[in-house]
Amino acid sequence: MQKRVCLLLTVILSLSVSAVSAQMFTPQPDMAQEILMRTTFTDVPTQFSNVNRLQTMAALQLMTFSDNRVHLQQYMTEDEVLRILYYAAGVRDKADQMGENNAYRTEMGLGERDAASNSDGLYLYAYQSGLISKEQFDGYFFTYALSRNTVAMRYDVYLWMAKLFGIQPESDLGKLIRFSDGNRIQTADKPYFAALINQGLVEEKTSLGLYFPVSREWFLNTLERMEPYFIETLGYQKREGTVIEVLQDEAIRKIVVETSGGGQDVIEVPLSKTQNQLAEDIAVLGAGGRQITACLTAGETISYYIKSAKVSFIVVKNALPKSLVNTEIQVEGTLYYYDPDMRMAAIQTPSGYIPVFLTENVSITKDDMAIAAVDLCQYYGKTIQVSAIMRYEKDLLTAKSCHVFD
Repeated sequence: MQKRVCLLLTVILSLSVSAVSAQMFTPQPDMAQEILMRTTFTDVPTQFSNVNRLQTMAALQLMTFSDNRVHLQQYMTEDEVLRILYYAAGVRDKADQMGENNAYRTEMGLGERDAASNSDGLYLYAYQSGLISKEQFDGYFFTYALSRNTVAMRYDVYLWMAKLFGIQPESDLGKLIRFSDGNRIQTADKPYFAALINQGLVEEKTSLGLYFPVSREWFLNTLERMEPYFIETLGYQKREGTVIEVLQDEAIRKIVVETSGGGQDVIEVPLSKTQNQLAEDIAVLGAGGRQITACLTAGETISYYIKSAKVSFIVVKNALPKSLVNTEIQVEGTLYYYDPDMRMAAIQTPSGYIPVFLTENVSITKDDMAIAAVDLCQYYGKTIQVSAIMRYEKDLLTAKSCHVFD
């Protein structure tokens, strides 16, 4: 998948910001590269309708993809689900300690911990906190009627989320009848499902799919809806607003945001004089294949995740449409940064930052000698000339050829 970035075509030199009192934020150092790598999926189209949700959950480390593949339709086991939910709820360490406590294990009728029991804490904590019944607990540990590798069912995961995230049960059960399987919910569980439905935390469909297996896609989308209940537990503050202007000179880029609360935030990104701009920039995620803050434009609605008063990453909610142009252009400037894994380069020119995607068959030369794409990292700050196709306005260029000058 080509991980795209947007092109900032106009550089605004004025750095004056509206007189409205603004809260200032700066990037969390050395995070952009890590976030971009964590959220680069080779099996999810950039324009996939839920790509924002998938990337956000990956950026928050609620799910990892070692091969950069999401495997959207792959089913998840109860073990997998519980580990992620415990992390989001801030109880993962407590569950692990419970599984490692031999005195408590003996009290519960279990033997001492060994290599084969590394998930015991998940179920000990689940029983203690009311996520599973005594019968289920016995099934996991004594009768072996249940397997920890069992595929999780939506019914259980809905309940686990509600209880772990502290979503209070509600007595208004009226909306349960909208769902064809609402009558299959046990009486004791109905107030929890009512709360999830009444607060818009479940997808509006004719059925809840209570006894459907949990796929990665369903889980990530559902977990993202629960985000307000666990984002602070993960150490983040989430802010939202609309970009009203992007101001830039040689030293700094200022992104001025009108917040959803009516105030104003300013995100200041220093423009690096070193070889790696990503060390000081912010990863920008969202539909359209965003990359770094150079792509942001006025009118786009964004969410930005703040940890320790620094912006960790940004998610674009309404990537603006681009006009198809299919124009061949020549670009010459300074190599701004290059990511060999995503084959993505940015060229700094007098008129802005030009993002370029280097396909596998692109010709790259220096002094009329071919060089490997991975070796471009050696030429930060050097002059680079690219012949490329621009398919959409404000989209990355796809390079046809590339030449590096000393």
